[in-house]
Amino acid sequence: MGTTLRFTIEQVGETIEKAGDKLLSTTYQNYRQKLNIKCHKCGDEYEQSYQMILKGYFCTKTCRSENYLNRNNDNNNPR
Repeated sequence: MGTTLRFTIEQVGETIEKAGDKLLSTTYQNYRQKLNIKCHKCGDEYEQSYQMILKGYFCTKTCRSENYLNRNNDNNNPR
């Protein structure tokens, strides 16, 4: 049997805040649950699971997609 990682709402919030966004949800059950989050760049509220957040997917607007692509390109192309 594999080990199941369990996260607290505080840990989830910290991860989201490190990316600049704000967690609006007040409860957390599991990493597949959709969470309410506010994007710091476009100001829109969006839903995303913690599973997808851990993979680097945040706001579904173009603003976050561009940031995700830029971050990956920066990591793959050291200066």
